Amino acid sequence: MPMQNAPGGAHAGRAAGNDGLNHHAYLYDDERDYLSCLSEFVQAGLRNAEPVFVAVPGRHAAVLRELLGAESPLLRYGAMTETGRNPARLIPELYAFVAEHPGQRVRYIGESAWPGRTDAELCEAARHEALLNLAFATTSVSIMCPYDIRAETLGYETSLRQARDLVASHGAALGMAAERITNLVIAAGEITANTLRHTSAGGRLWVWHTGEEIICQVQDQGWITDPLAGRQRHSPEDSGHGLWVVNQMCDLVEIRTSQAAGTIIRLHMRREDG
Repeated sequence: MPMQNAPGGAHAGRAAGNDGLNHHAYLYDDERDYLSCLSEFVQAGLRNAEPVFVAVPGRHAAVLRELLGAESPLLRYGAMTETGRNPARLIPELYAFVAEHPGQRVRYIGESAWPGRTDAELCEAARHEALLNLAFATTSVSIMCPYDIRAETLGYETSLRQARDLVASHGAALGMAAERITNLVIAAGEITANTLRHTSAGGRLWVWHTGEEIICQVQDQGWITDPLAGRQRHSPEDSGHGLWVVNQMCDLVEIRTSQAAGTIIRLHMRREDG
């Protein structure tokens, strides 16, 4: 059975929250759905007289401003690509907005990760998302954080550090438990390392996520000749432990291999245990 394509469509899921804080991740891969969902989030707040602060990057900022109208006492726009270039500036900005509206529930849209961010910036953006839950744990605020789920891709030929960092940054952005992120990084590291051990042409890594899981796909020109690879435990003295380790680490592993087409391995890890 062939693998399915990367999942499409948008998904909004509650990432964290309590009676005061509601923090949602909104995962999208279609601009029309993105604009529709964010517009409805804002309009719902305005209908309830809840002040709304919108901070998104690039052209999305201009398009949303056109859809929603000019600033008003209940609607504020932030300059995400300026203020949010250093994610540490974002929580103080939201603190100030909350303080302007004492006794009211407020709404916030903050898209702190966008194409073109450096690895270091994405790491801090992921940390910022986690710290929002701490900073506003007892605050009456509804937060929506959009994420573009179109797959990121990375070619690798000699070094695996960027591949591991890419996987780790996606896991952190989703708020996955540290142990699950570590397991997925180890699994992706094993597969990409096999490329460097057994092929000479390098490989390519794709990473994307849905509402339920993060998916890593590795493709190279190698050919796995053993149909039971990864399904038999080897003795410590033997080689070939990589696929066994990967199957122990991940929730699902798909392997498709042939001499003509090479190998595609897809690793699945649920965002939460269970």
